[in-house]
Amino acid sequence: MSDYYEFFRGKSIGKVVKKINQKFKTDDSFFNLDDVRVMYVLCAFEQCLLNGSDWCRLMDHEDTLTFEYLSDIKQYWINAYGYKVNYQQSCPIMKDLLHSILTSVEAHRGGKNYTKGHFMFGHGETLAPVYSDLGLFKDTKPLKAENFQAQHHRKFRSSYILPFAANIAIVTYHCVPQEGIYIQRNENDIFMEQATEYIVQIYLNERLLDIPGCGTSCPMNDFLNKYKKIESCEFNKVCHLNKSS
Repeated sequence: MSDYYEFFRGKSIGKVVKKINQKFKTDDSFFNLDDVRVMYVLCAFEQCLLNGSDWCRLMDHEDTLTFEYLSDIKQYWINAYGYKVNYQQSCPIMKDLLHSILTSVEAHRGGKNYTKGHFMFGHGETLAPVYSDLGLFKDTKPLKAENFQAQHHRKFRSSYILPFAANIAIVTYHCVPQEGIYIQRNENDIFMEQATEYIVQIYLNERLLDIPGCGTSCPMNDFLNKYKKIESCEFNKVCHLNKSS
């Protein structure tokens, strides 16, 4: 969180605070950092819920981008890529998802009844670690207080990936190729038949995503192999605290 507070107390946020005070023709210290942060939060919530907010009129586009980055830094370091433990602790969720895919496919291949939908519910603080465990929205460089200008085109943008009612769907399809089309598969592949293929797609907020290193339609074995490290994850070890003597 050091980057969050460094950016919060830095020149970029200070510039926004100064502009707000100038609009009210008050002393530069009349509205402080916390006051203006609350203005931004009120603007965001009212804009979302009411499709308009007088608080938003106090800030221009540059100001909102500045406070958006402040929010992203916080989400990044508390719930996402900032520290490995942030997303490694989501391994029970991920193991459950992967197990659900595998058991459903095995039942389908055997002509048995299978689970068609497995639903879980949580909060944005639940989804951000899952995104990170899947390697989604990972930027080349971490979100830091000093690289705001370089991060204007970042992938990790919580206002886009963690809005109200954010959702992620991991969908498995059974595809039958057209006659004469052959599927190249790994010789160790035990899940696919020669003339059929199971593929996995990920949808975020009902939009198809590109799975890192696997494309938008990922062969199921490739998908499972990509995330096989999750199967060996032990939650108790990830979240273990050494007792002081």
